[in-house]
Amino acid sequence: MSEQNSTEMAFQIQRIYTKDISFEAPNAPQVFQQEWQPEVKLDLDTASQPAG
Repeated sequence: MSEQNSTEMAFQIQRIYTKDISFEAPNAPQVFQQEWQPEVKLDLDTASQPAG
């Protein structure tokens, strides 16, 4: 049997609710034609304890 039983934890955002949004795009459409390489940094500090 080469099949392994592993449990992977996953985090997914299911819904995002917003209220009273406005969108402004100065220098459009030129601003959307530029190369964009965003830097994303995410720090999660989690802890767990056995229930019982």
